[in-house]
Amino acid sequence: MTAEEKIQADCRAVLAGYTLPPLRAVEARESGMNNTTRYAVLEDGSLRVVRIYENHSDEAKLRTEHELLLKLSLARLPFAVPCPVAADNGATWVTTPSGKPAALFHYLEGERPGQQDRALAGEYGRTVGRLVQALAKVELAEPPAYPAYDELLDMAEEDIRKVTDSFLRSPALAAAAEDAAELFDQLMALKKLAGELLRLPRQFIHGDVSFANLLTQGGRVSAVLDFEFATRDIRAMELAVCLAEQLSVPGGLDGQLIREMVAGYEAILPLEAEERRLLPLLVKLRKLDVFLHFWHRREAGLDPDEVLLDQTKRSARVNRFVDEALR
Repeated sequence: MTAEEKIQADCRAVLAGYTLPPLRAVEARESGMNNTTRYAVLEDGSLRVVRIYENHSDEAKLRTEHELLLKLSLARLPFAVPCPVAADNGATWVTTPSGKPAALFHYLEGERPGQQDRALAGEYGRTVGRLVQALAKVELAEPPAYPAYDELLDMAEEDIRKVTDSFLRSPALAAAAEDAAELFDQLMALKKLAGELLRLPRQFIHGDVSFANLLTQGGRVSAVLDFEFATRDIRAMELAVCLAEQLSVPGGLDGQLIREMVAGYEAILPLEAEERRLLPLLVKLRKLDVFLHFWHRREAGLDPDEVLLDQTKRSARVNRFVDEALR
């Protein structure tokens, strides 16, 4: 059985746990890289989205994510969010034959925006501002399942050094050893400012808003996707994440583009003075978190060396730009 045949079999097993019209096909379409996503085409012409979670099998995390989505779907937002479908077992997820959690979502219309679509900069900022406003009103029975970004700053120096030393020990990673060392220095510098970040306003945030997790129609954001990592965090991190990911795309190191995104956000929700002052540091914190995320994925055998090399170089490149252009 090929890898795709196994995915198809898992998806059909997942769909068997829901009351649906007959299945016509399971299709692979554009999706993210952290989880497995397939599209169920039903005989009545409608679509459902099957998501098999690859990052975890923690039911507490699933409950938090799905409770947040169900409550957020009741907010009067100008864009859609994924809405999990109730399974026949009464929950909003099932388990695949291989033991992975999986959920079914209603299909949302729209197209993935281009990475370098400058016309959407202000729209991205406004979308993040509206999302932050809506999430501020959400109260969950479940506690946050993921740590806040600034908890990364609690990481012990010796543990950080193990990460950067791995680039020196592995010939496959040697090309990014200098970048990894630079990121080590930045993380150590940020650790000294942890107290300042701790005083910033906090609430639930999406935590991963980027062009990859948006759908657009007619020059507007039509949907925000992938709330898996939503947690209680620094409020301004929502904007910082969006800025960091825009800076990470080819040709994305553009100060004017970033200013347009910030202006769009502040048209909806003005930044407090301390949020504005520390925003560049929050952008750097996001890229440090991405770097360590992909290091752990490589250590766990989930990604090849090339993915970590690319993410390390991108993170270092963005953080250098922040130091040079945004401070």
